[in-house]
Amino acid sequence: MSAYRVSRRAENDLNEIFEYISTDNPDAADELWLKFHDKFSRLVEFPLMGNRRDELCPSLRGLAVGQYIIFYRTAKAFDGIEIVRVLHGTRDLPNIIDS
Repeated sequence: MSAYRVSRRAENDLNEIFEYISTDNPDAADELWLKFHDKFSRLVEFPLMGNRRDELCPSLRGLAVGQYIIFYRTAKAFDGIEIVRVLHGTRDLPNIIDS
């Protein structure tokens, strides 16, 4: 594995999370942003690190970062991983992932 790509939906998720948190605590938002991107890089090195989430979508994996879950899958097309979504763990995950 050599790279990660963030889907448009995951990019929107990250922007919404950042905007929401930065309203009250910009430093915490910056710290979480860095944690997410650090985990993305670690997932490239260790793509099986996350738990399988086949109940949501075949070949989907998830890795918790605080209260959020990074949903990703391996992408053979570019020898890396694709970050599919980044969602708060309390959300209605089956309905969001399906949409």
